[in-house]
Amino acid sequence: PDGVLMDDVADAYTGALEDCEALIEEGLVLMLTNAENRERVLYPIDEKYECDVDDDMATLFHAVDIPAHDPDFDTALRKVGHEPAPRRATRPTGLDSDDEGGGKRKAKAKKKR
Repeated sequence: PDGVLMDDVADAYTGALEDCEALIEEGLVLMLTNAENRERVLYPIDEKYECDVDDDMATLFHAVDIPAHDPDFDTALRKVGHEPAPRRATRPTGLDSDDEGGGKRKAKAKKKR
């Protein structure tokens, strides 16, 4: 099923955002964040898609090593018709002690409207 943007639901009525968060907490809705535009998308959880996975299969799945960045891996994916997922650049947190300024972030001034 297609998801719905959490921002669209939040605008539906007063308290909709809290209701969404409650549905997520109860496990009735799944919230994923779009890696490209950072929008939160809600998906209904349907029991017909749930299945039991054998422990051996789960162990094999988790044993697959996916490199952080390997051009040969990307080429192999493209050969079988799959496009590699976009890689996100890591952002500095500003909390490392080696950063200038002692690792503290400067507060941004709020704009008055």
